[in-house]
Amino acid sequence: MNAWNSRSEADEKVKTFCLSCGVAVAPSDTQCHNCGSDLTASDEDASTTDHPKKERKVSAHSVNLQAVKKEQAILLVASVVMLALLSVLGYQGLVSGKKGFALSGAAGAGAQPETQNPSTNSGAIQPDAPPAKIITDKSVLERIDVLKAQYEKETDKSKKRLAALSLSEVFIENERLDLAGEWSIAAFEATDRKELKLLLRAANLYDDAKQYPTASQLYARYLELDPKNPDARVDYAICLLNQGLQREGVTQMRRVVDEHPTHQKAHLNLGILYAQIEQWDEAKKLWQIARNLNPNNDAGKRATELLERYGTLQ
Repeated sequence: MNAWNSRSEADEKVKTFCLSCGVAVAPSDTQCHNCGSDLTASDEDASTTDHPKKERKVSAHSVNLQAVKKEQAILLVASVVMLALLSVLGYQGLVSGKKGFALSGAAGAGAQPETQNPSTNSGAIQPDAPPAKIITDKSVLERIDVLKAQYEKETDKSKKRLAALSLSEVFIENERLDLAGEWSIAAFEATDRKELKLLLRAANLYDDAKQYPTASQLYARYLELDPKNPDARVDYAICLLNQGLQREGVTQMRRVVDEHPTHQKAHLNLGILYAQIEQWDEAKKLWQIARNLNPNNDAGKRATELLERYGTLQ
């Protein structure tokens, strides 16, 4: 047996421990100097060498219980604070609801000309949507649960709408645009289907999530109620194209060009659609109009680039 083990055993022979708190005490002590417990009550147990480890575990368990109680108190306070701020979160959801529009289509980044490329394959379909991101952050999941609970219990439609919009914002922040779109629809339903911008927001979000069939249905539903919105119709046309529905896409984009002859992105994108079915003369004509409407912005520069690249094709 080595020297280190010998010292350890010798130390164990002269030590005893308080059964209440586990602190080491002298064998002659009758009262614990740490907690004041009577050390003579369990002399038989205290004389064995197995008890110190056992009692230290008991002490550690006591500490763990205190820690759990403390954590529960903290969570309770956090829950109260979250509920107190819920109306603020709802308001922020309403104010920042523009994200749904900023992300998509002719009204935003989704239909920027940089994302469109003419293709000689008229049946080309955009790749499937990437796998949905799984939210694992505990605090985010707890926030979602709180907002869902409020949405379910609310009878006031305006508050129900705010809770739904807040949930939509949480899902946007965590890159689940499909669920953000779902809760935008819930907000729309809470308004008795009167706030059409929420329906368009949902369509844009599903479009950005590359869930084109759902987005198309929502765009069509919106356009039945507001047929004069050219940006929404351009988005709808692009969404149809992304499903390989060229004929339907061309029909929708042509309607925008006919009804709004100065809509630059409609001319640019309709030209791209014609290029995809190899009608180059029509495509170049539309790109020329798009360039002439404003040669200095992104759409005008893209039209110029397309004319230079494909202008010689017949």
